[in-house]
Amino acid sequence: MVRLIPFHADAIVQMVQWAEREDMKDFFRRVPPVMEWCNVERAMTLFGAGYLVTLEGNIVGYVVLSGHDPFGKSVELSAMVDPLLVPKGQRVGTEAAVLLTNYAFDTMHCAKVYTKTLASRTQLCKSLVAHGFRIEGKLRKSIDGQDELLLGLLKEEYRRLQ
Repeated sequence: MVRLIPFHADAIVQMVQWAEREDMKDFFRRVPPVMEWCNVERAMTLFGAGYLVTLEGNIVGYVVLSGHDPFGKSVELSAMVDPLLVPKGQRVGTEAAVLLTNYAFDTMHCAKVYTKTLASRTQLCKSLVAHGFRIEGKLRKSIDGQDELLLGLLKEEYRRLQ
């Protein structure tokens, strides 16, 4: 069972280790510099709402809501799950993202949740669309010459899915 728990100091160490791995570099290019995470309070001001993703009691990733715009009432969702810690085929990242999307709409009272992902991550894009997100645009040659897709979910669309 996937559970979300608030960031804490011990987890920052694991996040720094993930950021140093070659297979995680694409994800960590999008988030604030890793050295700024060494202070949990600083990490929380950077992220807004950050939670560790646990599976059977073990930390396997994290999800964050950042860039909260109180005027436009939108927030960016980012999720990272270590593929080495999750059995293939389990949708842990998707489940965690859905939980945090619920939090954004129900607790933070956001009007929109959006995310960006590489266009080449077709399975993730399909999963997001299946959970109500709509492709809103393409950021051409955004990261290392690769295209990124911008996906968004409005509160009224979210409500219809409930």
